[in-house]
Amino acid sequence: MRIRPDGSVEVVASEGLRPPVTGLLIVDQSLYVSHRGKVSVVEDGRLRDIVTDLPSEGDHQNNQLALGPDGKIYMGQGTTTNVAVVGVDNYIFGGWV
Repeated sequence: MRIRPDGSVEVVASEGLRPPVTGLLIVDQSLYVSHRGKVSVVEDGRLRDIVTDLPSEGDHQNNQLALGPDGKIYMGQGTTTNVAVVGVDNYIFGGWV
């Protein structure tokens, strides 16, 4: 959402958003959004995915977008579990042998 100087609120984009939103970055008037398993850019009120299928179904997701001095966008990628212990809460996401 965007909050205008007069206090009014505008929804910038919502369709296709996979919570939690873990990072926002504005570069050259484009808004980039890091959300569960994806990085997207907002175009004409819609999200266009630019990175997909990130391993973000566990405890820690992709997050914290940053613009580097080289003009490239960087992000963090978290781990699926804490201390490599797979609890029932993470087991349901699959991929564990």
